[in-house]
Amino acid sequence: MTWTDPAALGVRWNSITAPNGNQSLAMGANTSVWTFNSLTTGTGLTASTSSLTTGNLFSLASTSTAADTNSQTILNIATSGTNDNSTQTTYGLQVANTHTGTSSTNVAGYFTASGANNNYGLIVAAGNVGIGDTTPTALLTVGANDLFQVASTGAISTAAVNAASGSLNALTLSGTLGNMNGGDTFRGAYLNYTNGTHTGTDTVVGLDLNINANSSATQTAINIGAAGAWDTDISLQNGETISNATNDVIALGSATVRLNAGAIVDTASGNIIFQ
Repeated sequence: MTWTDPAALGVRWNSITAPNGNQSLAMGANTSVWTFNSLTTGTGLTASTSSLTTGNLFSLASTSTAADTNSQTILNIATSGTNDNSTQTTYGLQVANTHTGTSSTNVAGYFTASGANNNYGLIVAAGNVGIGDTTPTALLTVGANDLFQVASTGAISTAAVNAASGSLNALTLSGTLGNMNGGDTFRGAYLNYTNGTHTGTDTVVGLDLNINANSSATQTAINIGAAGAWDTDISLQNGETISNATNDVIALGSATVRLNAGAIVDTASGNIIFQ
């Protein structure tokens, strides 16, 4: 049997009939380049199936042990050029999984990295990331209208909004304490900022609470409670003070007290509680 170069026969790609068997091409070091430079609309290359039960419609794999210069890439997708419309939105990749079925699970993207000293499942080298937000304004944005944001500086902000009725926790930290071996410390939340260079007019605040609800609502800036009584509700360990710059009034339990010349005075009776 002899092989005749298809070019000599003048056979065009669209003249090839459907195969009646499997095909395997051993390309060796040969490459293939497809260009669609006259294509303006539609899809240049399509692969589809309506019968797949297991396996992959399209599979790319490499078992090479000769990776070099940190450039081995199995799939490289790139789009570039200047858009005619300056407000145009383009996409490098779109993935959708819209299977239906009772109690089924759809995963649009699954990534795993293992085996090396450094394993990164996903790296976003540039651009903002939006989860539930198609126009993220911060490095990481979660929820429509930029409700939760992480800036490139590491600053975190949230603008959680509850529904017309019902309760909402803007931030919830919860967990189960495991076994602790004498001397261990568990902190539900830990704020630790080291010294920087400041001027005499700078202000450094570890935690700033500003509640401005409807006037008919009960407003509590800090609510301390637990299933069991705390050994210490508030601990000032380095000579810190508690101050109310407006009227020096602090509510302790059912009593409202005022700091007055070093004494704690019950504002209702005028009695000095302790000094």
